[in-house]
Amino acid sequence: MLPTSPSFARDLQKESVYGDKGLFRNEPVWDWTVSEHLKRFIEALDKVRTQFPCKVTLSIDGRRVATKKGIHSKDPNDPGQVVGVVILAGKGEAERAITAAKEAFHGWRDTDPHGRAEYPFKAGAVARKMRRELAPLQVCEVGKN
Repeated sequence: MLPTSPSFARDLQKESVYGDKGLFRNEPVWDWTVSEHLKRFIEALDKVRTQFPCKVTLSIDGRRVATKKGIHSKDPNDPGQVVGVVILAGKGEAERAITAAKEAFHGWRDTDPHGRAEYPFKAGAVARKMRRELAPLQVCEVGKN
């Protein structure tokens, strides 16, 4: 499941709101000397590659929007492999996004700051749950090791 999937958005909305976050700590690194970790990661790499190219659409007013133009993101380790296509906005999409943002402004402005602050924490919780799917995607996208 990739971040562009509808279930990612549903998981983000379902993630509970919790109190004091405490001190930030990075997620623990995987121990690559453990053969099971390496085996599972290679399997995850193989699986994520079957989903290429991923299409990243625009989101305007809560709706997915596609255009005919996009930027191809290629695997730096295999430049012939398109990892994803990020859809580009034209003038019309930009104008619709600005209109939608203006309409949403008052609701967002009136949202309790603690409620607004929860969004990055919810996104982080979803990313932690999806770590085994996101890490191989990152490897293919940017050659991260």
